Amino acid sequence: MRGGNRSAKPAAIRELQGSRKRPTQRPDVPAAPVTRLSAPPGLSKAERAFWRYYMPKLAALRVLTELDRDVLADYCRSRAEIADIRAAQAAPEYLRLMMSVTVDGAGNEHFKAQTNPLDAQLRNWLTIARLAGAELGLSPVSRARVSPASQPDEKDELESYIQAPQIRRVK
Repeated sequence: MRGGNRSAKPAAIRELQGSRKRPTQRPDVPAAPVTRLSAPPGLSKAERAFWRYYMPKLAALRVLTELDRDVLADYCRSRAEIADIRAAQAAPEYLRLMMSVTVDGAGNEHFKAQTNPLDAQLRNWLTIARLAGAELGLSPVSRARVSPASQPDEKDELESYIQAPQIRRVK
């Protein structure tokens, strides 16, 4: 089954509800956050520029681990490709709609309109960037889902209320 058991509770909910850990559940071993990751070999100059921008920011948030290197590299590659495509689209010879004319055997002209292949490439690279960015917590929605590797020991009012001893009724 892809993604594991759907009915398995995350460790935080198990702990909060006092549920027991079953022997079939995988251990919850968080990866240690890193303060610096070296870029993988083979990144272009533009990709390394994106790496130098995003790596310190993610490391400061303590969501970046050693295992995230390839995802971050993929994100940097996609951002560099998007920048290249956007630069090509800014050129004066770029046409969003490309017209082609074909002549059949009877001498009739047929017009065919196609979108520029750069637009399709841009859509694909934007999808790759969005997915890789979501894995790293770069969008507001995914940032709430991606938890820092080590949580600070701060309790808010709701957490204090939940953890407070329960008041019992006396007869």
